[in-house]
Amino acid sequence: MSYNITVKRDGKFWYIEIPELDGATQARRLSEVDEMAKDYIHEITGEPVNAIELVVSYEMPATAQAHLQEEAKLDALAELLKGAAWAEARKAAESLQAEGVSLREAATLLGKSHQRVHQIMNMPERDDEWAELMVVFLASVEANRQRPLVSEFSEWLSAQVNDRRAGKVAAHHTPV
Repeated sequence: MSYNITVKRDGKFWYIEIPELDGATQARRLSEVDEMAKDYIHEITGEPVNAIELVVSYEMPATAQAHLQEEAKLDALAELLKGAAWAEARKAAESLQAEGVSLREAATLLGKSHQRVHQIMNMPERDDEWAELMVVFLASVEANRQRPLVSEFSEWLSAQVNDRRAGKVAAHHTPV
């Protein structure tokens, strides 16, 4: 049988809640949670330990959860910045190519290997509009940074996404 368990830190121990049995147990280490939960379930129900399956969910302390949420925001920001950087690198390579500069010469001028420039030139088109929005946003924030960049960007990007979902595709504008 399968049991849902919730695990959270409680002082020096891991508190293991088993709602289906209206019970709980504890473990000293996170690595002992499965064993302790199965032993508890076996004692209460008599089910063989090897027949018990656990669906584990973890409750993270609020401070750690807040840091994890910031990390997710920073990862999203990094991905957008990476996309914007690639779009700009592509534009630079394209402008050099339009001037008649060879791929190898462009690589030297861009400070990249010729293989990387070839990859940049042949990468699928990204959503350049998002890259442009990122550049506009960063320029406006650089001018007057009163709040943490991640928080401001997260709010701004959420508004942009919500507008797009609502069909309100606005012209490029800077956040206030």
